[in-house]
Order: sequence, then C-alpha cells, then structure tokens
Amino acid sequence: REIYSVVFGNGKTIILAWSQMHGDEPTATSALFDLFNFFSEDDLFNNFRDNLLSKITFHFVPMLNPDGAEKYKRENAFNLDLNRDALRFQSYESKILWDYAGKVEPQFAFNLHDQNSYYTAGRRNNTTAISLLTPPLNHVKSVNYTREKSMQVVLKIIEALSLFIPQNIARYKDDHEPRSFGDSFMKNGITTILIESGFYKGDPQKDFIRKLNF
Repeated sequence: REIYSVVFGNGKTIILAWSQMHGDEPTATSALFDLFNFFSEDDLFNNFRDNLLSKITFHFVPMLNPDGAEKYKRENAFNLDLNRDALRFQSYESKILWDYAGKVEPQFAFNLHDQNSYYTAGRRNNTTAISLLTPPLNHVKSVNYTREKSMQVVLKIIEALSLFIPQNIARYKDDHEPRSFGDSFMKNGITTILIESGFYKGDPQKDFIRKLNF
C-alpha cells in the first residue's frame, strides 16, 4: 500500500511528524486528520493559523505502516517492526522515513505512538493518558544541545496538557534502543519528541486522548 505525506506552511522551522509506524497504534493518526481539518477551516482562528503557517513548514506522514494498519498488527507485511529497523533498513517503510527526513532536514521530529493501558503515571494508580520522552543518544543518556531542545519542547507540552490531565502524564521508559528511529534521529542531530497515547478512564475509544494529541 502507498505511503503518503501531507505538507503545508512556508516557515523556516521545519517539523516532521509520523504516526502509525506500528499498525495497531492509530490514535495519533486520527488526531493528525483533526489537525488537517483544522488548518483547512475558515473561522475565528484564521490569525492563529496564519501565524503558524508563516513560521513553520509541516511535514506529516500520517500512516507509515498502512499494511500493518490494514491487519491491525504492529509489524508490516513482512513481519518487521519498523521501529527496530533504523540501522539496517530491511523494510521499505523505514528507508522511506529515513530518506524523507534527510530530504526535508527537520529541526524537530515527532514520533507518535500508542502504549498499553496498564501503565500508570507515578505510584498513585492514575492511568497514563500521555507519555513523553526525549529519546536518549546513547546508553549513558547524555544530554547535548539536540536533546536539550527536545526536553524544552516536552516541558512546554507538559505545561499545556497539565491544564487537562495534571495527574495522567508520564515519562516513557528511556532505555537506549539504537535500532529505534527516535534514538537514531537524535544521534544524527534531529531534535525528536516521542509521544505515546495511553488510556484515560471513561474513554475506551480514546476520543479524549485523540483531542489531547490534537
């Protein structure tokens, strides 16, 4: 199945975001289409949109693994986990993402996923609605300028989300995985933010978490 990108804006800051590299993780994909619809509107937010579009060029890959999505499974058609293929490029999808990033040279990249519902935010039994991570560069989790920028973005996201889910935000596990795209992008100078959509009580279809993503 074909893989598509959506591009708009004409600003100097380039953002690349991709979703559903795991076929069974669709929440952010839905949120991206909410975002596309928002940027297509003509309403009271026009000045806000125009300001963003003048400063940012957006590159979105809303479904990196359409074959896995068709079967609602993690891996692609050849049973490869795309997020463990950032070094060997055994899959077409992984090569497409890597080449696309090399072509557009984003300052910021957003790696969008879903996580299991059994994770909690801290030790208070609060479910994790959103997890965030600045992917580590290496096993000792060094902090350079690229990763520091990621941390700054994450702090701003936490600040915004805390208005809605102050007890349901967590840090995703930060074990270094050199085969993953987040760690590999960060090592290659692309400031990357991992966002994981979890679970929120009373939201079995993740409609509220979809809004949080948006």
